[in-house]
Amino acid sequence: MEELLVFIIKVRKAFEQDDVKGSYVGFHDFPRGSCMDASILLGVLLEERLFGNYQLISAWNDLESHSHAWLENETHIIDVTADQFVTWPVQSLILEKTALPQHYAKFDILWREPVFQHRAVPDLGYYTALNLVKNAVFFNQF
Repeated sequence: MEELLVFIIKVRKAFEQDDVKGSYVGFHDFPRGSCMDASILLGVLLEERLFGNYQLISAWNDLESHSHAWLENETHIIDVTADQFVTWPVQSLILEKTALPQHYAKFDILWREPVFQHRAVPDLGYYTALNLVKNAVFFNQF
């Protein structure tokens, strides 16, 4: 679990870099509004690094009128953009599904799909961002 967390932290730091933010419209204001794109990209990298397969979750909060996306497997969720919601308490990037913070209970799941179904994003900027993040993470820039 520690190796997974270290990897996710490196990917998160890469998302925060200006060259990544400027490479793809989905990361322009990271983490705000980047949850789906960041979750897809992280899920692809997790699968490439053999950390397992994840489901991409798309959800809607009717009370607060906003959507959110994160990754999930049988036991955990990974949410690298939770801090975009300023009213949420600070949380870990990996959470056990048995002890989720209350704000996740306010979401209705719209769909849940394997990450591999979302690998073919039709935007070249996405692939530029993917390569920039890979270079930062895999060549230990952090």
